[in-house]
Amino acid sequence: MGFISLFFPWGVILQVLAIVHFIRRRPDGIWLWVIVFLGPVGALVYIFMEVLPDLGLLRQSFDGYGRRKRIKYLEALVLQNPAAGNYEELADLYLDEGKFARARESYDKAITPRTEDLDPIYRRGVAEVHLGDFAAAAKDLEHVTTRDPKYDLHRAIALLAHACAHTGQPGKAESLFRHATDVSTLSETYVNYATFLVSQNRPAEAREWAERVLAKKPAMPRYLQRRERPWFRKARALLKRLPKTSGAPAATAMVLIAAAMSVPTPSRAQSTTPAWPKANLFWYRVPVEGGSLWLKANAQHGVREPLFDHQRLAIELSIRTGLDYTPSTLPFADPAAQFVVKYDGSNAYIQEGAMAVEFVHGGQHWRCDLQIKWNWNRKPPTDYECVPLGPATPPGAEADAPAPEPSPDGRWDAFIDHHNVAIRPHGGGAARMLAVDGSAENGYQAGSI
Repeated sequence: MGFISLFFPWGVILQVLAIVHFIRRRPDGIWLWVIVFLGPVGALVYIFMEVLPDLGLLRQSFDGYGRRKRIKYLEALVLQNPAAGNYEELADLYLDEGKFARARESYDKAITPRTEDLDPIYRRGVAEVHLGDFAAAAKDLEHVTTRDPKYDLHRAIALLAHACAHTGQPGKAESLFRHATDVSTLSETYVNYATFLVSQNRPAEAREWAERVLAKKPAMPRYLQRRERPWFRKARALLKRLPKTSGAPAATAMVLIAAAMSVPTPSRAQSTTPAWPKANLFWYRVPVEGGSLWLKANAQHGVREPLFDHQRLAIELSIRTGLDYTPSTLPFADPAAQFVVKYDGSNAYIQEGAMAVEFVHGGQHWRCDLQIKWNWNRKPPTDYECVPLGPATPPGAEADAPAPEPSPDGRWDAFIDHHNVAIRPHGGGAARMLAVDGSAENGYQAGSI
């Protein structure tokens, strides 16, 4: 007992130091129990496992000392020489110190209408995000991403999406977030996207993205785990706010697609007619909860998948029409055959491997180009673009029948007959109707064959 008492004050000191470090760094919660219940031994284990590896981060503290010394020097210098370069360096140091208001003020003095460098504009946008001035941040970040979409390893476009989410632009934010998460794995981006999904009442998807942040942790080196701790904490806090099972009435796009994929190949009972754009490929409509989805199937290999990204197309159409569409409520006339998918080699030019959809909605003939690459000249940038082509054929005014379109193998001719699609053998013969549901208001388009 006397021997152990020699270490008594030092053991308590070790425990206090370990608890202070735990509070500041917030590692796994189990360490608190180790420190408290195992006493000095547990504190010593904690110090070896968590504190000593963190010593590598002390360099930031030493850097901070030099940074603060440099800030004082520049603060005095700009009074004598208010050059843009001096203000920019001072703003960068303020930003690194977390003094976002001062950083923004200095960037305002460093940036002029003739500024070509994107870095100060981007960094001012970052400061504005931290200050909660999302409208100003969106303006700066959009300027940067318009000129360089990949700026700062795609963090710029992810922050732009975050800013749009806070400025009443959910459609644009969704489009930008989806692109950012396609090309970046930043935990910050995932957490911001999950937070946005919560605000849009999409808890199931929000939970998925928050869980992705935590799923990265086991495969990370320990030094990266320590740096990512703030985002792990935010992800866990977000998950605590979300129900484990969503009670939302509308199913998410992924749930709907999973349900659609479980439906057998269409039959007569489903009131849908498969369309064969190629010899071994067909597409068809599948009814799901709240609407329909469109799938394509490879007859040769027996593989099925969504015909297009329903979520992205819903976002684009919502932006273009001002209405609110979901993946299962796309405004395509029922049944699915009243819009046509064009693959390579059709009348209209389509990027190789891509496709387009044409349909009639609201008395207008619409076309949606589903491109492979993102078009950064559009606002918001997207790979889907929908435009109205003009009014649909008015009642009783069916256009003169154009020349029939031959099939790829040259055996058949396709044409429009009384607003419906029909085929006949090439060179003449009896015609066969492929559809009977066309009308003057919602007829099949000859140019889409």
